[in-house]
Amino acid sequence: MASTLDIVGPDSPFIDALLKASEFRRNLVEQGHASADSSDALTTNRGQLAQLVNICFWTSLAAEEGRPVRGVVAVCSRQPSPTATGLVTPRPCSTSDLVALLTAAGDAAVAVHAGLDGPEVWGFVDRAALPMHALRLRVGGTGTVIASLQSRVVAILSHGRVDIPANASWLDLAQLVSNTLDRGEPFEKRLVRAERLLQIVAAMHQHGHGGGVVVTPPDGASPADMNIKYALDADGAKIVQERVAMFESAARDSQLLEDAWMHGQPFETPQPQWNLKAETKKVTRRLLDTALRHVGHLSSVDGAVVVDEQLRVVGFGAKLTAQHAEFQVAEWDAVSGSTRRSVSPAELGGTRHQSAARYVFHHHQCMCFVASQDGRLSLFAWLEKDRSVVFIRRLEHFIWEHE
Repeated sequence: MASTLDIVGPDSPFIDALLKASEFRRNLVEQGHASADSSDALTTNRGQLAQLVNICFWTSLAAEEGRPVRGVVAVCSRQPSPTATGLVTPRPCSTSDLVALLTAAGDAAVAVHAGLDGPEVWGFVDRAALPMHALRLRVGGTGTVIASLQSRVVAILSHGRVDIPANASWLDLAQLVSNTLDRGEPFEKRLVRAERLLQIVAAMHQHGHGGGVVVTPPDGASPADMNIKYALDADGAKIVQERVAMFESAARDSQLLEDAWMHGQPFETPQPQWNLKAETKKVTRRLLDTALRHVGHLSSVDGAVVVDEQLRVVGFGAKLTAQHAEFQVAEWDAVSGSTRRSVSPAELGGTRHQSAARYVFHHHQCMCFVASQDGRLSLFAWLEKDRSVVFIRRLEHFIWEHE
């Protein structure tokens, strides 16, 4: 029976989205390609799903020793796994227990399945080892619960409002950003560069202090109307570009061997060298990912990180000093796809948002990502067809699972 404290009922669009997301797994079970388990019993029970979502919502409003509670709840069965830590006796899922268990989970997910009277917590599972069909409920902020399957957000509950995004994945965001990059390059190259740029942005979002990333044209010139407190020298500026070159070289070498093997072509590379090339690709990828995260974490100091479209890192601690001007900003909700009336920069929020809007207004080829301490992520860019600055908000929902 629904409680007066329930935010989401069994017939909510949020629950509809969870059932739709688990449809592929359900079909596999019905067709005999997979065996039903205790997670399937939960993902087919509207009442228990609604109960779990409501518990996650109330958990998002709680605190543990003064700190907000954040983390992931995963719907998966209790199967033997080297990454699973099980409880001797599963516990009925409650707000108080979920507060404690999410605090204890760290980077793992709290694992739940169906019980006799409601969802039960049976232990923890490494997020990287979760089954592909596992639904995830992220307690992502005060009053916010995000449901996802793999890397795709399927439903958002924020302060009592339910949104069902049509497209909210890492790839969707990368495609959006790639459309703002230099159109002189093929789309495929722009998409790859956009994904790497977004790794910097995701690292900025993850550290939780708020910050900004300004992306300038790839001409290597010093950005105008900007005071950069910590400018990088020539070697520092090229750190990401050099890591990209190392990884792409290793990836090409590895791909040549794989292509030869797939087509049955004879080649004389000894097995040890084959293994070395494969390992080099992995190592250089890790080095690249580390460099991108490091650049993103530079935004934890006051001021923005400045990079150009070719991923040259200009510096950090930058203050945007574009002169005051009267103009309107078009606001777009990236999750719902809806647009709102144009607003003035003063109506956008804090100093970071206003400075970013003014900077893009004066420098159309630049774009600015702004992260707030409360977890919001926004993008300011120039919309040429409307001759206007566009403020794209709620981008944080595209990167939760990537983080």
